[in-house]
Amino acid sequence: MLCVRECFSTGNKADSCQVQGNDSKARAVSDSPYVYLTVSQIRDLHDAVLEEHGGVVGLRGVGGLDLCVEAPQNVAYLQDGDVFEQASACACSILRTGPFNDGNRKTALVTALVFLEINGVTDHDYDESMLLQAMLYLAEGKVDGNLFAQFLRDAIFWNHGTWEDQLQDR
Repeated sequence: MLCVRECFSTGNKADSCQVQGNDSKARAVSDSPYVYLTVSQIRDLHDAVLEEHGGVVGLRGVGGLDLCVEAPQNVAYLQDGDVFEQASACACSILRTGPFNDGNRKTALVTALVFLEINGVTDHDYDESMLLQAMLYLAEGKVDGNLFAQFLRDAIFWNHGTWEDQLQDR
């Protein structure tokens, strides 16, 4: 799973933040301190996931991917969300819309991690088995987007247990 992230080029941040169109929404994104993935980049990540893990190729509809691209931007601007909340919004949106025929869970996880990396969150202590378990909980509705964001945040600050404690309280 982590190999997919390494294959995705994060070299020049400006390459990942191409603003599409000239409407006011696009201008707002260009003023953002955050870098956002495009539909094409999310599709590339999905293709890499399928190449590594196998699965049925295909897209159910581009509209779902548009929502996935907009989700972190909406969290940033409407809720003043931090980078972890935005990464979680990416994952939640992919899980909710299920834009691909297969591999939505793994693509959601990889997309969230790549989103964090292209926004400077590289010094983390993510355990792959814990990542997969957290994504499974998110997909099954055992945790919500806020708790998944807390999981991502905890791994940065080596504050293990916080999100698990909150999960047990549910």
